[in-house]
Amino acid sequence: MYNEVDYKRRQSFFSGKIDWNTDELYFKYAGIVGSATAQQIIKNNEAWKSFFLMLKRKKQGKPSKNIKKMEYQATGKTEKQESEM
Repeated sequence: MYNEVDYKRRQSFFSGKIDWNTDELYFKYAGIVGSATAQQIIKNNEAWKSFFLMLKRKKQGKPSKNIKKMEYQATGKTEKQESEM
């Protein structure tokens, strides 16, 4: 469910306007995971709002100093750890 909400918002972002309406997905999953869980998952708009704030700061020339590059684990070690070997 989280992935569907995220995908819907991502696609609408690339089309030029974020679609915050998640009623369709809420009703699709509320019976499966419960309404409280569905509401909590749909709240991923907080992550998107944070993303937009970071974009705004970057455009203003004031990027956040707390941003770290994501490190993905493929082999149990992060890319950073492998490059240090």
